[in-house]
Amino acid sequence: ERLTVASLLDCKVGVDVNVEARIERDESTLPVRCVQEFGVHLDASGLVLCGVQFEGIMAREWDDMPPNLLSHAAHALQFGSSQVVADLTTKLQRDILNVLFEGEEATRPKYFVFASDALEPRLATTAEYMDGGRFQHALIELIGEIQTSKLLGKEDMLFVGADGILFAGPNTRDHDLEAVLYNYVSLMVIDLTIKKVFTRIRVLNDSLAEQYRFIQLRHADPLQMQASRDRIHAAGT
Repeated sequence: ERLTVASLLDCKVGVDVNVEARIERDESTLPVRCVQEFGVHLDASGLVLCGVQFEGIMAREWDDMPPNLLSHAAHALQFGSSQVVADLTTKLQRDILNVLFEGEEATRPKYFVFASDALEPRLATTAEYMDGGRFQHALIELIGEIQTSKLLGKEDMLFVGADGILFAGPNTRDHDLEAVLYNYVSLMVIDLTIKKVFTRIRVLNDSLAEQYRFIQLRHADPLQMQASRDRIHAAGT
C-alpha cells in the first residue's frame, strides 16, 4: 500500500510550483533501503522535474557512489517519480499519458541529469574517460551512448549522453549554471515528448490503414468487422 504526501514549498501563480513529495509505504518486504523523498517542480508549460539527492545507497555513502549502484538507483527512481507525479496531476493529464505511452506511462523514459562534486579517479581531460573500457562503459550505464564530452574551465566536466547528462566538478551547485541546465533539460524533455507523439501518430496511422482494409473486406468476410472493432478499441487505449 502506498500513500504520497506532498508539502508545498513555494509557488508563482500561473507560472510554476515547487513541492516536496514523500512516498510512504510498508517497507518490511523491501530488500534494500530506498530513497523516498522527491523535490518536484511543476511548470505551467507542463514540464515536470523531479530531483533527489543521494545520501547513501546500501553501504556506500554520498561521497563514494559507484556508477553501477547509482545507475540501478536512478532507473528505479523512474518508476518512483512516475508514482509521485501521478498523484499531483489531473485525471485528464493521466489519461493523455496513458494513451501516449500505451498503458506503460509508469515506466515511461526520463531524461537524467547527474550532478557530482567530482569523478574518481580524476583524469585530466574528458577524452581520457572515453577509453572504450570501464570508464566509458560506466558513463554509458548512467546516461546512455555518449554523444559529446567537454572540459569546462580547469576542473568541471560535462558528458552528454542519449539518455541524460553528467556534470562533475566543484561548480555543479552554481546558481547561474543551474538556470542553464534547467533550460537545456526543458528542451530535451520537450524533444522526447515530441518524438513520442510522432511515434504514436505513426502507429495510429498504420492502424487506420489496417481498419480501412478490414472495411473493404466487410462484405466478403463479415467476421472482420468484429476484428476491426477490437483493433479500434485497442488503438484508443
